[in-house]
Amino acid sequence: VFLEELEFGCCPQDAWAQLGAPGDLTYKKVDTMVIHAGQPHGASEFRQDYFYNYYHLGMDILFDGATHRAKKFVLHTNHVGHADFNSYVKCNFVIEKPDSGGAGHDGEGSRSDTVTADSTWEE
Repeated sequence: VFLEELEFGCCPQDAWAQLGAPGDLTYKKVDTMVIHAGQPHGASEFRQDYFYNYYHLGMDILFDGATHRAKKFVLHTNHVGHADFNSYVKCNFVIEKPDSGGAGHDGEGSRSDTVTADSTWEE
């Protein structure tokens, strides 16, 4: 069982320290009009967002190109028929809803407060 925790806003060094080197680094595809939106006249530097791809863990992490902080986690569940099927190992993730003053981590909370790779939209 592989148990690691990463939070939104973590830096690439945190990902390397906890997960090791990514299998690949890819840049997020960007609409060419977005590149020039909101830039002052003469500014030509655009910092593109990038993904660390962890195929062996079934996940990708999107980092902001300007701040180099994690802003999205993509957790692959490896469903048959999906375009990424057999490219990633299934990520058996567990996402717990933060405690809002109710039951703690002692197992007394409702199962609906936890999302896993096997959860359905009906739950």
